[in-house]
Amino acid sequence: MAERDAWLMRAACGALLALSIATMNENAALAGEPVSSGLPTAAGAGRYLLADKTELFLAGLDAASSAAVDDALVRPGEALWPQVMAGALQVRHESGDDGETLWFNPVFDAGLLIHWRRLSGAWTAVDARWVLGSQIRNEPSSATSLPIGDADSKWRPDQLAETALRVFQTASAAGWAAPAKAPASTTEVLRRAKAAATSLAAFRSAEGLGEWAARRILVHEDPRSPDLDANLARALARFGPDARASLRAISAYHQGSGRWTLVLQSPDAPAVAWFVHFDQQSGGSTQIVGIDMVNYAGVEARQ
Repeated sequence: MAERDAWLMRAACGALLALSIATMNENAALAGEPVSSGLPTAAGAGRYLLADKTELFLAGLDAASSAAVDDALVRPGEALWPQVMAGALQVRHESGDDGETLWFNPVFDAGLLIHWRRLSGAWTAVDARWVLGSQIRNEPSSATSLPIGDADSKWRPDQLAETALRVFQTASAAGWAAPAKAPASTTEVLRRAKAAATSLAAFRSAEGLGEWAARRILVHEDPRSPDLDANLARALARFGPDARASLRAISAYHQGSGRWTLVLQSPDAPAVAWFVHFDQQSGGSTQIVGIDMVNYAGVEARQ
């Protein structure tokens, strides 16, 4: 673990306990265990299902809700939406029988906004649309340098946290007015998801690179191993076994000259993204040269 990455590890660890509690609540809802009733349970379980398969999410909805979200989950993106949802954190607004959730993933700088209404005691989705981070921040889409497929050599993973913080601060404020529905937003989110999938496929086919090398450390390595950097070991221990087991690669950035960054997220710890950096050595072999763990929000923001 490179020393330059250690501060990100230390900064990321503090909020993981609260995040784990929120995730356990979602998992309990899926397992049929007693949890607090209401929109947090319905929406939390929905996000978790959508992070698995679009079909599972739709199957778990009533007919009216399924029809309401169908336009947003367009069929060409059916296999890609779970990748966007893998690290999407929830922002929730609730007032009486009306509710709103935003499932936002800073890696894609995009999220799914759903309006809910309590009908006959059950929360029902009445509208859904994809929104871009630039819309929430009220800035031109070109203002944010979002690495999808390629990244400038000076780009840092923590820049995602900086823009995400502005999104969560804005979207969680009382009286926040969500962006209007725009078909172009759906098109752009789908483009980003496709570009990430294409780049991930290129990473997997590149000679000398190995997703397994990243998973060996993040998923399978014992945090007590003396081979691990102390900061990384503590971060993995706090991340927890369930979140580690469900880590999946969702994107890869190419930075030229044999340099790649693999991005992994887990639906069991949606506030965290892991960035594993690979670099081609002088002998031609490619090695992991650093790991960043970025926490872009600690707990569910709610109003």
